[in-house]
Amino acid sequence: MRNTLLCILGRTSSGKDTLAKKIAEFFGDVNILVSYTTRPKRDYETDGVDHYFISEEEYLDKYADKEKLAYTEINGYRYFTLKENVSLSKKTLYIIDPAGLKDIYANKDGSFHVRTIYVKASDDTRRERYNSREETISVPFDERNKKESEQFDQFDADIKNKQIKIDLDVYTDDSGKNKLYLFGDEFLSDVYYMLKSEGNNN
Repeated sequence: MRNTLLCILGRTSSGKDTLAKKIAEFFGDVNILVSYTTRPKRDYETDGVDHYFISEEEYLDKYADKEKLAYTEINGYRYFTLKENVSLSKKTLYIIDPAGLKDIYANKDGSFHVRTIYVKASDDTRRERYNSREETISVPFDERNKKESEQFDQFDADIKNKQIKIDLDVYTDDSGKNKLYLFGDEFLSDVYYMLKSEGNNN
């Protein structure tokens, strides 16, 4: 049986990290794949847990020429995962954006299959979270959200047109049906079968 890479996507402050941690804590045998970034570490983040934080110089010296599973740039900072760092764990979570997901589909091999969870919350909820968690906000929420919307609007259109498959939508506020705070048997059952099932097309 092939390994499973469960990709978690969502706009900024939608609750991606919270969901990943809940799933990893509940199932126990799920590994969270940590990506590299050249973005400065925030006060509440831990190196090697939230990201591997490196400088632009380190990227150019050590990582630029290495084969990547996924690569994207946000607000001028690089985010990436090396193929050599993809976990050998049977069940792996990876928090990623739409561009990175496309990279994964383009670069993946037959050793794993991909499942996807789309994390959602209203703009007002995300704005409140964003503003409360940032000690020093270098990019205002509305500016960050506008830039991000360029790819997420296309991502939503691709889902609607069935060019991209999402296995599960999760809402981290009261704006949708499948709410993360419930985290009940039905939700856990959906996640369990995504982690277990290989599927036909991935």
